[in-house]
Amino acid sequence: MPGKIIAIGRNYVSHLAHSASLVGGDIELPKVPEPFFKTPSSVVGPNDPIVIPREAIEEGVLVEEEAELTLVIGKQCRRATQENALDFVLGVTCGNDVSARNWQRGDLSWWRAKSSDTFSPIGPYIVTGLDPDNLLLTGRINGEVIQQSGTDDLAHNCRRIIEFVSSVLTLEPGDVIMTGTPGEPGEIKRGDVVEVELEGVGVLSNPVIAEE
Repeated sequence: MPGKIIAIGRNYVSHLAHSASLVGGDIELPKVPEPFFKTPSSVVGPNDPIVIPREAIEEGVLVEEEAELTLVIGKQCRRATQENALDFVLGVTCGNDVSARNWQRGDLSWWRAKSSDTFSPIGPYIVTGLDPDNLLLTGRINGEVIQQSGTDDLAHNCRRIIEFVSSVLTLEPGDVIMTGTPGEPGEIKRGDVVEVELEGVGVLSNPVIAEE
């Protein structure tokens, strides 16, 4: 279980329009990475179910997948530079930043929108030796491609993310960084199967169920 899960918001140009619709106004590309935290208790693995909370169902909350390149930190990191940032990375994997949109818009913080139990699927493997800024990322629902982008389209690349985050806090081995999602994510509902595929890593697959 990671000690910290750090996710980066608004980090693909193609995702800005969707982000603007969530806040009801225009959004510009951030000048620096915009991290937020997800709780370790939200993590599940490959083939584990994504459980839509009972309250989300009762309130008619829109829940969406977000396919993300995910970095796994391999050694303690404080004040990395862009030149040495990747030296602190153990490897890369797939991540899904599941998001409850109504709660994201309406709550003061994103704690339940982003950190409900099972809202952070990660896996299936941690792969070393890949260039994280040059991989193809794909998100699917029931086999249909919903999101697809090269990670070279990141507004702030992986080196810059690590440099920025580690200038504020110490990254420890096992911490993970979800680097952002491209395009327009898709709604997920009970009975769906969600897949995140990262070139060179494989496919993270999770069924969606409703909390009883």
